[in-house]
Amino acid sequence: MSISVCARLHCDNPTAPAGAGERATDGPRLCVGCFHELKADLLELPEMYDDCVDALLPARVTGRPRVSGSRGSGGLRVDDEVVESRSAILGCLAAWAQLVTDELGAARPVRRQPVDLATFLVNHLDWLVRHPACADLSAEVADVAARARRSAYVQPVLRIDLGRCVHPDCQEEMTTTPAGEVGRRGSEVRCAAGHVWLAHQWLQLARQIQRTRQTHAAGDTRLNRGVA
Repeated sequence: MSISVCARLHCDNPTAPAGAGERATDGPRLCVGCFHELKADLLELPEMYDDCVDALLPARVTGRPRVSGSRGSGGLRVDDEVVESRSAILGCLAAWAQLVTDELGAARPVRRQPVDLATFLVNHLDWLVRHPACADLSAEVADVAARARRSAYVQPVLRIDLGRCVHPDCQEEMTTTPAGEVGRRGSEVRCAAGHVWLAHQWLQLARQIQRTRQTHAAGDTRLNRGVA
């Protein structure tokens, strides 16, 4: 038996005992504090994954809004950092769940959703903290969680005019509707005719707005050439 030394990099108390204070060589590799921090982050990641949806638009857009990835064009700007944070959450949880499945032989979660994957990992956390890669797990989950917090918890978006509705034959204007208005569970884009896009659909909408503007620009060019 030997005193456990926490394997997590930058642990505040690296010599703190794991478990009862002593362990065999195959015992927990994280101290009590780091164990509970890892568990808390795993449980919080699915909530932050959902909260990132309402943060897909930046807190405030100065000047004329633009489609993310375009230059000088008006439209819906989707925050790439938030999209990447959601992808990082899902990728991290899925990769470590796959390790458990491969090495422990546990049945994988039925759904590849953050809440199912995180629950699966927490259920096997006692095994994971004895794994040689547990320090990597702790560091990666902490990094993904910190990034998600920065992305998810921003100031509410202001109302932004996005131009004519992309639905065929609809002449109404689209605007963003901030979360917190009466009857609104979260931020959304809508037009006066009743067409609605929820936050998880904004990336697709931004691309559609860009295609529509490019089509209109090409048509105007052809028309001008014809007039000339």
